[in-house]
Amino acid sequence: MESSSVDEDPYATDEDRDYNPSFHRSDTDTCTTCDALQNIVKRSTNQERVASSKVKLEYHQRRADKAVSCKLSDIKTYTPQSDSIVICFDLQQTLPTLLLTTSKTFYLRQPWTYNFCVHNLLTGAADMYSWDETVASRGSQEIGSCLVSYIKSLPPNVNKIVAYSDSCGGQNKNKYICKLFMFLVRDSAIKEIHHKLLEPGHIYMECDRDFGMVEKNKRKNP
Repeated sequence: MESSSVDEDPYATDEDRDYNPSFHRSDTDTCTTCDALQNIVKRSTNQERVASSKVKLEYHQRRADKAVSCKLSDIKTYTPQSDSIVICFDLQQTLPTLLLTTSKTFYLRQPWTYNFCVHNLLTGAADMYSWDETVASRGSQEIGSCLVSYIKSLPPNVNKIVAYSDSCGGQNKNKYICKLFMFLVRDSAIKEIHHKLLEPGHIYMECDRDFGMVEKNKRKNP
């Protein structure tokens, strides 16, 4: 009597047993604009629409590549000892407080905690500003207050700031942040502030790594 493995499928062919595992980049954080335009290029039967989508897609991707190369160029241009600083800033996803996982509390309204990060691209240092929703909201005023606090903490020799952020209209890309930077240039030791906005859908900032460390430690210390 022959013995056989319990897990072996007697109907499996050689092709079924020939596993070929592979790894690919995650599709969870893909760009909405790229996905929409690529879908039109692949599936649309209207040739004019396909041609227009290809042009828009190439333009969009060129802008994304230019933003990344510009940030790398700024990092290489300046040094931590210079009178200029290169930063990126972003607001983390809202954090439920306290972090409770029981079924009843999961569906109840929990207070939110906001965490804002300013990452120094020249030194790798990250400054965090945290508050809960009973203290303030998460609009342009709160973002501006954090930026003012960070800029006031800079060494007195710093007179130029190159800042990168996403294009969120309610927080970063608005007239209030522009007026704040104009005020700082006029009434402080800062002489120049260059605010550069990354292309939506292709925003990969060092702040995300800092937030990842927060999430990792949050699971250990809820």
